[in-house]
Amino acid sequence: MGSSGRAQIVNDSMPSVDSGFPAPRILELSRFAKPISIRDQILRASTVARAVPSDWLDGEVVVIGAGVAGLVFASCVLEQAERARVTVIEREPNAVYRQAKASSRSIDPFQYDWPAPHWNIDPESIKFPMAPIRQRADEFAKLWRRSLIRLHSRYGSRLEVRYLQEFLGASPRVDGKIIAFIKNMGEVSGVDRRGELEADLLVLARGSGAEFNCVHQGHGGSFPGVLRRGEEKDPANHFVGRTFWEYDNLHQLKGKRIYISGGGDGALQDFIRATAGVLCAGDVISALPVEVQNFLQSSLQGECLHYDRLWASGRADDFSRAVDHLEYRMQTLIEMIPDFGELDSILRRRRNEVVIGHPGCMFSPCYHINRIAALLVLHRSKSARRGGTRTSRLRHVKLRDVRSDGMGHVCRHSGRECSRFRHKVVVDQLSESAKPGLWHGWHGESRRMKRSDFDRIIIRHGNSFSANENETSREIRQLLPYCQDLPQDEEAKFEKEFWRLQPGYALGAG
Repeated sequence: MGSSGRAQIVNDSMPSVDSGFPAPRILELSRFAKPISIRDQILRASTVARAVPSDWLDGEVVVIGAGVAGLVFASCVLEQAERARVTVIEREPNAVYRQAKASSRSIDPFQYDWPAPHWNIDPESIKFPMAPIRQRADEFAKLWRRSLIRLHSRYGSRLEVRYLQEFLGASPRVDGKIIAFIKNMGEVSGVDRRGELEADLLVLARGSGAEFNCVHQGHGGSFPGVLRRGEEKDPANHFVGRTFWEYDNLHQLKGKRIYISGGGDGALQDFIRATAGVLCAGDVISALPVEVQNFLQSSLQGECLHYDRLWASGRADDFSRAVDHLEYRMQTLIEMIPDFGELDSILRRRRNEVVIGHPGCMFSPCYHINRIAALLVLHRSKSARRGGTRTSRLRHVKLRDVRSDGMGHVCRHSGRECSRFRHKVVVDQLSESAKPGLWHGWHGESRRMKRSDFDRIIIRHGNSFSANENETSREIRQLLPYCQDLPQDEEAKFEKEFWRLQPGYALGAG
């Protein structure tokens, strides 16, 4: 490769890492980006692409991942850098693969601008590189694939998309260059082994990583969904829940008992779908009278602004207290509402019994609209007429085990198959010493529920750091371009401060 500083993508063995050499030109778009809504992926990727020094784009740009972030970055680079040539590498058979299977979820690019826009711009004025609209996730994927075809037509040979089978990771050579390991097991979608790729800039847009959505029986000390080194899962009884973007009919179920484990965005979205029969939290808010919507938005802007500021600052203790205060404030306001409009009617249409269990006292850090929509449903289900939705909330608990209740069913690592049968749920009541650590070991006693059998079990315990990550890639000093909402004063206005781009370092704003 010489000393040009170009990245090289080859089939090779993993080299050693020497942190004494300068870091190469590599952008990590996904690993540290939390939260990770579609809207925020779009804005962050486009912001980063426009902030990259122009000389970085005068040549070959390789993007790993043809999801939302990868396609947005590629389209922005092609638009702003006339000499750039972009190669997008995707391990799945098509672009935007995850969303293409999720007809039971909707994507609203602006629903997380609640109670106020957090990007300091009118949502209606945003011009996305490939503009999404509110629709079902599978329709969203079709729209973006058509946009990709138009990009090919517009830029011709400057854009190439390769669909490979397996991306194993990225690691720098000791001379400061990057090698990304691609394993192409035969021909996939007309693409065969083509040898090496060289790149002046390597962009990792691999998503948020593998989901923790399963429980291994007999390994009480393991993180849910993860085995410790040397442990083996029992193939005879291994429950796994459906992944977030996998199709399910959760919003259509009636008369079922459902258990949801987790307190973050994914768990709350599924709780809302199971209880209210809607596809997103925005539908719950829309069911309220307009004057109630305005009341909640105006009353919560100050608390949400404080929450966002602390989240951006990284002060963990202060942020933890802000989470507790914000949820308490939301609950107080909900109890003051005299009229819930269509929401009560929506809840009466469902006959499900839904239990949500999470390790903390309050729900985890999440988007404000998901938190308040879940609290609204919890509050109103207590007053629902007989036959309507019933809900309960288990605090300071952690999922310990999921067992087949017999009937000839054996769990064999198939979320779709397991969802057809009832299972028994075992949870641990966390001890006081375990509550601050949350996921570090069980440290609790098994808690018995009055009824532990459920028709559907949803596990949303978060994600690993990055898809297909390996030990070597963790040692890279990643270039971390990031966009944070960091208001500069106490007024209720939203200004964002961008993190400066420098090779090899993650630099924050104060």
